[in-house]
Amino acid sequence: MFYIFLSICFSVAVSVLLKLAKRYQIDVYQAITWNYSAAILLTWIFFRPHLGNLHDAPVFTYLTLGILLPVLFIIIATSIKLTGIVRTDVAQRLSLFIPVLAAFLIFGEKLSTVKVIGLSIGFAALIFLIPWKQKRAVRRRSTFSWIYLVVIFVGMGVIDVLLKQVAKTKDVPFTTSLLVVFILAFIVSILGLIYLIINKKTRFSWPHILIGWILGIANFGNILFFIKAHQALSTRPASVFSTMDIGVIVLGSLIGLAIFRERLSWLNLAGIALGIIAIVINSFPDFFQHIGASVF
Repeated sequence: MFYIFLSICFSVAVSVLLKLAKRYQIDVYQAITWNYSAAILLTWIFFRPHLGNLHDAPVFTYLTLGILLPVLFIIIATSIKLTGIVRTDVAQRLSLFIPVLAAFLIFGEKLSTVKVIGLSIGFAALIFLIPWKQKRAVRRRSTFSWIYLVVIFVGMGVIDVLLKQVAKTKDVPFTTSLLVVFILAFIVSILGLIYLIINKKTRFSWPHILIGWILGIANFGNILFFIKAHQALSTRPASVFSTMDIGVIVLGSLIGLAIFRERLSWLNLAGIALGIIAIVINSFPDFFQHIGASVF
């Protein structure tokens, strides 16, 4: 559980760094770009992946992930700025319902009543998290801010499905795939950064690189300890997923409310509670199926 705790801390740290970016006038795009250079180096140091067996690699999946990761990172940063850490973190965690849905539609898993209930509660939680009521000044600049939450929900879910497909590729170790995806994401980000610099929409700056490396360490730490948690609790993957998701929601909510003074309505708080309930139901469907059978 110590690995899960560290993974939760690093995950929330990423959101906090993105939240602080605007306050300290950090170019988020540059920070995200250099974040991948740190992730590449740390993946090589800690996992020592072999690159000699990529002839059977799922190239299209790699390319899709290489594009989606930096694009979604920017959307998450924008969402944190407009809707706050709490709502953005919950939207990310609720995205696990996309791979659950994919398990039924793509991977042939059987649909149960409990899983339908879990999915329904999850979608209800996402709707409750939408910032319906805001001050007039905030509303003018973020009328459609809820769209970011929906895009994050869908985007993170698609990434999870693609990562699951990568993990199923037996001929290529997952850590090797992770390194390749980070390299592609870095290339895509660099190309975008060059475009912005040429069109004078941003300026190259060393402080942004430093912040990007710090962001990369936090991002990689989340992944590293998440993998270690799964290795330590290999027979309890559902516990890892549920504890991780609930922990991020709770810690992110506490930091958002206490440090950044994010205002949440009772509807938003209900959404957080529903999100936690949905994650627990989705993580332990057999347990709740057994309870339901005992009651009825």
